[in-house]
Amino acid sequence: VSTQSTGGTHLPATAQAANQEALYLARRFNGVASAVSKPFEYNHVFTLAYIGGYKALLDGGGHRRLSGVLAFLMWRTAYWTSSVSWSNKLLIPMHWFKSFMFGRDTSKF
Repeated sequence: VSTQSTGGTHLPATAQAANQEALYLARRFNGVASAVSKPFEYNHVFTLAYIGGYKALLDGGGHRRLSGVLAFLMWRTAYWTSSVSWSNKLLIPMHWFKSFMFGRDTSKF
């Protein structure tokens, strides 16, 4: 699949764009009438990026932008809720707490 949308603009190299295009292609290959009749359109929902030091960036498209600790908490919430298994939902906060208390480099001990 090309990295260009039907309008000629390049799509971002993100999982969000790939997921939307995969769903579109699945509907098209399965013969769903609405997908066959219209071309693919990318819908930017938001982008989160962790930049270190308990800070992150959120770009919601348009004028919705956020940075700092609040964006970091939103990034952590999105990461945690996207985990599939319950064991990961328990382990992820434990690892976050461990790295908060002792740091990421455990080779010093």
